[in-house]
Amino acid sequence: MRKLVEITKKETTQIWIRMKSEFFLKVLSFLHATVKKIMTSKTVLFTMEKTTILDSAKILEISDERVARIPIYDSKEDQIIRVLYA
Repeated sequence: MRKLVEITKKETTQIWIRMKSEFFLKVLSFLHATVKKIMTSKTVLFTMEKTTILDSAKILEISDERVARIPIYDSKEDQIIRVLYA
């Protein structure tokens, strides 16, 4: 299947077919990946407490972390109650 997608991507001139082909190839690459390879370790996870104020300094810190999702916890980091999409 991977070969078929690669040929389609290579031989087509339609941009939307090429984009879909690239996306499909990325999906195929996850089929044999382990969770350990994909997920961020809990020890290095960037989290925030629910009472955190999002002032300019905190927004800059979030930007520096370069993360897409930030777990929001209640009183302990094990009590995730929401996810902030950055």
